[in-house]
Amino acid sequence: MHAPLKVGDEVRTCEKSKAFTKGHEPKWSRDTHKVVYIKDGQYLLDNQHIRRRAYLRHELLKVA
Repeated sequence: MHAPLKVGDEVRTCEKSKAFTKGHEPKWSRDTHKVVYIKDGQYLLDNQHIRRRAYLRHELLKVA
């Protein structure tokens, strides 16, 4: 089970793999984003200029 996230935590997002993606390529985004809002297990990030959507916990990787 994943550790819970709080507002203000830095996270990376899971990137969808495209067809014929090599296994050694990264599965997580290079950019980090902050969690700005949490509701019902969905997380809203500060990357609104890229894509406005809520992420589920398994799609986020907490950055220490």
